[in-house]
Amino acid sequence: MVERYRSDWIRIDLAIRQEAGTELPKMLHPEVAALAPSMSIHVRDGNKRDEHRLARLVSGRARCLVLGGGGARGLAHIGVIAAFEEAGLAVDFLGGTSMGAIVAASLAMDLDAGAIRSRLADAFIGQNPLNDYTLPYHALTRVSKVDAALRMSFGDLWIEELWLPYFCVSSNLTTGGAMVHGNGDLATALRASIAIPGLLPPVMSSDGVLVDGGMMNNLPADVMADLG
Repeated sequence: MVERYRSDWIRIDLAIRQEAGTELPKMLHPEVAALAPSMSIHVRDGNKRDEHRLARLVSGRARCLVLGGGGARGLAHIGVIAAFEEAGLAVDFLGGTSMGAIVAASLAMDLDAGAIRSRLADAFIGQNPLNDYTLPYHALTRVSKVDAALRMSFGDLWIEELWLPYFCVSSNLTTGGAMVHGNGDLATALRASIAIPGLLPPVMSSDGVLVDGGMMNNLPADVMADLG
């Protein structure tokens, strides 16, 4: 029973060993997940990048990257990632809002800049998911094509299954504050983070009515500082 080790005043971070060649991290055993760790760090056997990332995170020298919103302009973040790669700088912890959340999630899957550019171009430019117009009862467009684009890019991944620690931000109209998504279904969290009021319908959840994170926190560097 690992639940007895849980504490409300002691931070718990987990380093989780993964087999070499594993495509996606294995989910935590439910009893371990019940500890509600602040951060899960996946380390593949023999993977020096993962080992170095763990060392930086543990020593407080992690390289954290937060990407802001901005619609199609958010795709410019891919150029930032390419510059990091050219400089030989690995990122350890990612966060973002709106389109920045989508790009950051792609990087958290351990994709390089070229793969991110190709995947997002196919899903969000080639498919043109925002041309799915409807009578503007809730919003100008339906959500089915956007949902399809997100599933095309991220499938049924959970945030906990990303290789790098990650969060994204949406705006909670019920509470009037920003909401941080650090676990659960990735596509749903991203749908909330990009739900521009009037253009896309909000995401209705048990936490409230969720819309584009840019309304409350377009560049959540403060969230990263708190989590790190």
